[in-house]
Amino acid sequence: MKEIVVLSGKGGTGKTSIVASFASLAQSKVLADCDVDAADLHLLLKPDVNEEKEFWSGQVAFIDEEKCTECGLCQELCRFEAIYFGGGAHFKNWLSQIEEIYGKENIEIEEIDATGFKCFEESQEKLYRIWVKENAKKSIIK
Repeated sequence: MKEIVVLSGKGGTGKTSIVASFASLAQSKVLADCDVDAADLHLLLKPDVNEEKEFWSGQVAFIDEEKCTECGLCQELCRFEAIYFGGGAHFKNWLSQIEEIYGKENIEIEEIDATGFKCFEESQEKLYRIWVKENAKKSIIK
């Protein structure tokens, strides 16, 4: 048996499309879509599901505001390009995914001062913080 794993911390890179392409070529296969935010492989392949379980990672990334100097270095150094503070197309795509998971009524967007963030001062992009209500329930898409 051969095992192929496709992973990246960056969304929108085509991981699901690549896996679906490989899977369509394989005669006998076992697939596990372990994407915790958007497990969408079933939408492309329409598989016979033998087992399905709900998953909660228990780990949520956050910025420690007491330690953060707002220099933008974390965004520059993230190898997955998963940290993005701007208001462009990437932000809108990410926001729509968060709204789909938690519901639009549970999301608040706050524009914050970008002074000191070199990348935002140079590009003159706006900087936003997205708040999710504490008791918001996640919608699990099955």
